Amino acid sequence: MLGVRLLLERGAPSSVLYLAVEDVRVIISILQGRGVGVIALLDVIFHHGDAALGPAGTDEWMAFIRDSEGNTVGLVSRHPPAVVRGSAPG
Repeated sequence: MLGVRLLLERGAPSSVLYLAVEDVRVIISILQGRGVGVIALLDVIFHHGDAALGPAGTDEWMAFIRDSEGNTVGLVSRHPPAVVRGSAPG
């Protein structure tokens, strides 16, 4: 489900463009290799427990880069929850 969300936050940049990509974890690695400025590295920002904002049961990953004109661009993708190495379920 694609849609529009609005973020209201003090101190946020005047505008940020968010792009949905297939796998932000792969894309950010490729962009870093090409010298693109990374503002904020990958992180899971939200777990979708229901389908209100995205597919239920998925994690939303996000990273931020700076484009060639100095604008902030957010890259986002959703994936099944990551399994943390060395942790046992339960």
